[in-house]
This record gives sequence, structure tokens and C-alpha cells, in this order.
Amino acid sequence: MSGTKYDAMKDEEPGVSLFATVINTVKGIMGAGILTLSWAFYFSSLYPGLVCTFFMCALSMYGFYLIGLVSDKTGADTFGGMWSKLYGSGMAWVPDMVIVLFSSACIIGYLIVCKGYIPQGLAVFGIAKMPGYVYVLGSTAIVLYFNYQSDLSVLTPTSMIGNFSIFYTTFLLLAFWFATPVSDYSDWDGMVLEPGLFVTLPTMAFSFNGHFGAPGMYQQLAGKSPAKWLKVTILGFGGCLPLVLICALSGFFMFDSENLVAQSNVLLQKEMTGKYSVAVAFVGMSFAVLFGVPIHTNAVRGALNGIIMRAKGIDPSNDPGAGSRFFMITTTLTILTNLVALSLDDLGLVVSLNGAVTATMMMYILPALMYMKFAGKSVGPMITLILGVIIGITGVTTGLMVGMGEGSELRW
Repeated sequence: MSGTKYDAMKDEEPGVSLFATVINTVKGIMGAGILTLSWAFYFSSLYPGLVCTFFMCALSMYGFYLIGLVSDKTGADTFGGMWSKLYGSGMAWVPDMVIVLFSSACIIGYLIVCKGYIPQGLAVFGIAKMPGYVYVLGSTAIVLYFNYQSDLSVLTPTSMIGNFSIFYTTFLLLAFWFATPVSDYSDWDGMVLEPGLFVTLPTMAFSFNGHFGAPGMYQQLAGKSPAKWLKVTILGFGGCLPLVLICALSGFFMFDSENLVAQSNVLLQKEMTGKYSVAVAFVGMSFAVLFGVPIHTNAVRGALNGIIMRAKGIDPSNDPGAGSRFFMITTTLTILTNLVALSLDDLGLVVSLNGAVTATMMMYILPALMYMKFAGKSVGPMITLILGVIIGITGVTTGLMVGMGEGSELRW
């Protein structure tokens, strides 16, 4: 991961500059999940949703900072490497399985975005919509070659598409919001405390999730130190917070609750269709997330391969089955993620469950456990750990309720 994502922005000083690391942090945080934040506010109402946003931003910042401290202590640039040095290789399957689940869910979410966005973008240019499987399988075909590559440095330029698409889409939503008269604002509640808050919390957690590559970013930071990492953390998350708020509040005020519950993705609302400016966002976001598929495929393959090798006691220097294992893992992952993406249309559900299960593990639980392993128990990490567990359990429960059509039970 570190070799594919963070090598592009280096200065003359050994390592990656503070500015470049902040930019990479923002790039890692902002993704397709921001498009479901208005949907998340439906379950919390306005003011609790705002409180959740600031709270999850602060909690996510702290978890991100802890990862840097753990990486500084262990010298490792991956979650598995940090965990192995602190707990031993026998338990390294724990963070590896978190990576497998997290990245697999990201791939599914990206394919769902492509299935919804590509036909919407092309429709503006008079191209008729085709069945969903055409876009899922077609998108997979575009990146299939890269899925079977271990060196993904060739994809570095595609990050420019991602940066442009995220900022363009965010400010497009802001422009539409400002153009909406206050008298036309939708039917949302201002302040209602309800169980749906536990749908909002994990969804917000996922929207601030830039922790996946944090160990690699820390090790590549020029003149790395806890103090410098704190600056990266504050500037990176501080830069993302306004963008998250724009994406959440714009759809909250513009779209009726009935429509947004039926379709969690703000760009797929009927008010957004047929506009050339939105078509650019559709196509740009599709390509931005699509080229993230090989990166997450590489991450899943590496994690599963590590689990298998440790379980069988395989020596990396004498591993005749490496090639066939590489092919089998990649092929199986590609088939399974496509099957799930073909059967799902709701990005909000994927984001919510992924935030509840894997994002809470990666962002709060694992960093707190690893930090306390060498620094001892303290209030901050212990609170982070407990909150991570609570958000994870309640988020899975409420997310499954939404998936089974019982979302109305979460609102009073």
C-alpha cells in the first residue's frame, strides 16, 4: 500500500513533506461514503447529526494520532506489522482479517457507485441505460488487469482524478444548496433523539476513515515524530470536516426524507438528474473509485496470503505455491465482490455496516489496544476502545434492521 499511494509527493528532504502528507490524509479520508451522509442524518435529525459529526471527527482524529504513536514505537508500516511486534505473529490474523473485511466492503461499495453513476452520467449525453450487470462487469473488466498486479505504481496518476472528483462534487452540492430557497427546504426534523442515531454514528465513522494507510504515511513522513504527526492529524481532519458538513447538510436540506430513504446516495436523487454539471460528477466519481479497486484487491490478497502462510508455516524464501495462491485469491475475491455488488443497490447500507464492523476496529479498537500494550492503560485510549466497541455492536444491529426494511422502527 505504502509503495502505491504515498511515493508521488516527495521533496528533496528524505521522506514525504508535511504538506504532502496532509494532502494524502485528506485524499485517504474523502471517498464515496460522503455521498450517503444526508441519508445518515435522516436517522439522527439535524442537531444530533451535527453533534455526531463533530464527535466522530474528534474521536477519529485521536485514533489516527494513536496509530502514528504505535508506528513510531514499533517501526512498522502496516497494521499487521505493528500488531505482530506487540502481540506476536500468532495473533497477526486479527488485523489481517479486519483489512480483508474492510477492503472487500470498499470494493463492493465502489462497484455499486459505478453501477449507479455511469448510466446517470451517460444518460445526459443521450446514451440509453443498460442493465446493472453491464456496468458492474464492465467496470471490473477495465481494472481486471491491475487486479492481478502487485506493483500498482502505474495507478498513481489516477489519484488526480480522485482529488478533482471529490472536490468538484462537494462544491457542486454546495452550489445547488445555495441555489435552493429556504422556503423549499425539505421536511427534516431539527431535534429528535431516536435509536437511528446508531446508524448515523458508524456512517460518520466511515466518512472520517483515513486510517488504512496511516502506518505507511507515518514511516514515510520526513523528519517523522509524534509532534509532527499531531500537526498532520489536526490539519488533515480539520480540512475534511467542512467538506463532510457540506455533503451532509446540502442533501439534508434539499431532498425530502422519503426520497432519500429510498435512495441513500445524494447524486442519484431525481432533482440531480439531467444536468451536465452533475454528469461530470457521476463520471468523475465512477473513475475515481474504480481505480481504488486494484489497491484494495492488493490489500486483501496480501492479508489473506499472510494468514495462510503463517497458518501453514510456509517459508517466504521457499514458497513454490505463491503464484497459484496469488491467482486463486485474486480470482475468488473478484468473483465474490462482483456477485455481492450485483445483488445490492444501497450504498448507504454497505457504508453503514462497513463503518460499524471494520472501520471501528481499524480506527478505534486496534489503535487503542496496540497503544496500551506498550504505554499502559490510560483514560483516552480506554474511552476510545469502549466507544469503538459500543458503536460497532449497535451499528451492526441497526444497519441490519435497515437492510431488512425495518428502518422505520429506528425513528419515532
